[in-house]
Amino acid sequence: MQIVYDIIPTMYGEVGIVWSKEKRGKQLVQRIFLPSKNRSVARIVKQKFPTALCRRGKGAAILHKKVQDLIQGKQITFASRFFDLSGFTPFERRVLKRTQRIRRGKVATYAGIAYGVGVPRAVRAVGNVLAKNHFPLFIPCHRVVCSNGTIGGFQRGTQLKRVLLENEGVLFDKKGRVKTQLLHK
Repeated sequence: MQIVYDIIPTMYGEVGIVWSKEKRGKQLVQRIFLPSKNRSVARIVKQKFPTALCRRGKGAAILHKKVQDLIQGKQITFASRFFDLSGFTPFERRVLKRTQRIRRGKVATYAGIAYGVGVPRAVRAVGNVLAKNHFPLFIPCHRVVCSNGTIGGFQRGTQLKRVLLENEGVLFDKKGRVKTQLLHK
């Protein structure tokens, strides 16, 4: 199996996508890296995947467009079969798959995700799973907020999370909380 990556320029900085290429031609996304203020995404990719080769895949132009569209707030979906979820527990996979179903312009709560995967008291565990989501944007953990409407955490900071939500049409009140009528059911 060969590991390759590509760097995609966006209006908020570079996004890195790492995927595996198997001998049978199957490709699985291994990781997506969001823009970083302190280090180049290429350096982060090489640190996590030292043997990865910088290479554009067959659908590079399409993938670039989809990443840029996602960041601009457009509705783009990818089937979970394109992501390598093998390193995740069954609970983590359920959380990620549930999160992937949140539509553009809507949000869910950590508690709602926990309830939806059948473990209502696992709110903190849901937050931990989403904090290590390897596929941000495509599995839209930025669309998960606290029950009181506050934004919660995000891998690359709450400022980017808020921008992504605003680009998708999510509205905030004067206190900076997400308006609750946008909750995903």
